[in-house]
Amino acid sequence: GVFGGGINANDPGNGGNNANNQTDAAEPGLYDAGNGEAVYVYEDGAKAYFPKEWRYGQSLKFRGEGFKTKDGQSGSVIAVKLNGGSLAPKQEATFEGKKGNSAGVWLYIQADANGNFTAELPMPTTENSSLTEAIKNGDKVSINLLTGAMKKGDTARGGEAAEITIVGADNANHGGG
Repeated sequence: GVFGGGINANDPGNGGNNANNQTDAAEPGLYDAGNGEAVYVYEDGAKAYFPKEWRYGQSLKFRGEGFKTKDGQSGSVIAVKLNGGSLAPKQEATFEGKKGNSAGVWLYIQADANGNFTAELPMPTTENSSLTEAIKNGDKVSINLLTGAMKKGDTARGGEAAEITIVGADNANHGGG
């Protein structure tokens, strides 16, 4: 499947990129970043930071560092999907007026020249998404960040970057509906 076995570090001995060698220590994967955050580290050293909890009714703020094109000269374009694209927005996002080549994109982010970005994602509801019933406490939403499709020469990244638990939903005392 998509989340195939183990992590393949293609070439563990390639620490020659001393421009940002602070990332060389971390193998790709998901780590605890402290302060209620998790960080996903990509093979090229890009990092995405997410809160571990998504408060019901609020937008989700997250950020990234080092999301650059292959030549390192400009920022990547990041497509954001939820639950691998199965939790889709009613209104597909566009980038520079164009839809991407895959459905289910909530937003496109243009990272700055250093590969950094901050972004905000609306809480999925029955009104703005493919959900048929409201999200509840304890539900988990996975966030997928995809790069490489929307910009020539961009670094290819994908997979699940975070799984975030919904908190603060008022679903404790709803009767039947």
